[in-house]
Amino acid sequence: VELAESRQEWIRRRQDELKEQGRIPGWSILHPETATTAGGAAVHVEPGGAVFVSGTFPKRDDYTVTVKPEAGTLAAIQLEALTSSGLKYQGPGRKANFVLTSFEASLTPPDGEPVKLMFSRAVADFNQDQLDVTTALNPSAEQGWGIWEGEINTAQDRRAVFYLETPVDVAAGSTLVVVLRHQSKHDDHVLGYFRL
Repeated sequence: VELAESRQEWIRRRQDELKEQGRIPGWSILHPETATTAGGAAVHVEPGGAVFVSGTFPKRDDYTVTVKPEAGTLAAIQLEALTSSGLKYQGPGRKANFVLTSFEASLTPPDGEPVKLMFSRAVADFNQDQLDVTTALNPSAEQGWGIWEGEINTAQDRRAVFYLETPVDVAAGSTLVVVLRHQSKHDDHVLGYFRL
């Protein structure tokens, strides 16, 4: 019980920091230059960096987000799955739940070749039964990060953090590409609204 209470307190403090400062110290919102879907859905990148997916709704889909990150050290990437009145059942999936089967990223330095980023671990503020966020590091149609918590409770903002095996130095002008794969055996389990 004490651990659960301290976790809730930690989450509350981070949420307060995000509301007051627009960010959590040590974290930067990644503002996409482009965002595309393999399945042909429409993608809208909002000024605050959030990505809203609509239109064509394939049973499975992969999203590719391209960002010019700030220079500095990159140790982890946070994925926020967001709710919206524009989504069926408020999201954060296009039909409430989603299953992220793979989280991938590569970094291309200026005048360099892309380097695949390797992740050592992942944590989330909520995992659905066996659909734990750590399984998104080992792609499989049987696994992935899911957030179903019943018809009422699923519509909540959720967060996952993917930690690099080794922090990398990001040079000014580098390009970060993040790929979110939704290749679950469960149809229609794709993100609808998210931010990195």
